[in-house]
Parts: sequence; C-alpha cells; structure tokens
Amino acid sequence: PGTAGYGVKRESVNSSIASLRPMSEHAYRTAGGTPLYDSIDAAIEDLKKVPDFADPSVSFVVMAITDGHDEHSRLRASVLATKIRELQNSDRWTFVLRVPNGYRAAISRELSLHAGNVQEWNTTDAGLRDSTIGTQTAVNAFYSARSLGQTSTKSFYSANLGGVSTT
Repeated sequence: PGTAGYGVKRESVNSSIASLRPMSEHAYRTAGGTPLYDSIDAAIEDLKKVPDFADPSVSFVVMAITDGHDEHSRLRASVLATKIRELQNSDRWTFVLRVPNGYRAAISRELSLHAGNVQEWNTTDAGLRDSTIGTQTAVNAFYSARSLGQTSTKSFYSANLGGVSTT
C-alpha cells in the first residue's frame, strides 16, 4: 500500500476469458489517488518473472486504463520512462494506455510511449464502451500481426475504426 492507503492492488486470476464481464462506472468504483506509474511498473516486474521471459520469440503487451493522471506513485515518471524505453527498444514490448481526453500528448511524452499506442476516451459509460470497441479491434490487429512474426507495435490504435459500429 502506498501513502494514505493508496497503492497497487495485485489480483491474478487465471480463468477463461469468456468468464470476463463488461466493466462500467457503476460496477467499478475507486477512491481516487491513482498510482499509475507504480501499477505499470508492477506489471513489468511481474512479466519479467514468467518462465519464458528470455525467449526472443515471446513478446509482451502492458495495457493500462486510467480515468485520470498519476497521483500516488512512489516511482517517478522519469524512472519508469527509462525502463519503458529500454523495453520498447528490445522490440518485444508494447505499452498501451487508455487515458482521458486531453492526456495523450502529456502521458506519451512523460513516459516515452509511442503516441500510436495511447488512446483517449471519454470517462463515461458510453466512452468506456466506445474505447473498448477500439481496443478490441486493436488487439485483434495486434494478434494478426503477431501471427506473422511482428513482436511489438508503435501504432496499436492506428486501425481505421470508421466502419466499426459501437453496437
């Protein structure tokens, strides 16, 4: 736990993806105080412990969704940015963030993220739904590219979503 009761809460669930249910602002409440940098760092450190971490054919995607900016991380943005840069340079790591409208440029610059891997969203139920559709399309495109040997991307959210319906 971080300061004032804030911190990264780890929950690992190994189950069928079919068991996942849609998330909405009504089903998921937070008390604020986002430890965004600590959370991303915790995900990195957890993934570095997987048995095939050193296998050059294995790649990693770290995705974070936030409704605000970092507020209670112990880790400084510059330290995390250095780590992200090093991992991205390996061509095996992709960092993807969904951030509120108006945050894309700042978070991309602050954490050395590829701008094409950051999606802005309206922090409403409708915005979450629309953002999720964009993310589903992007994940499918990533896995298609992955099946062809691509191990990372700088343009996760570059898919043309003009013809995608929110239904």
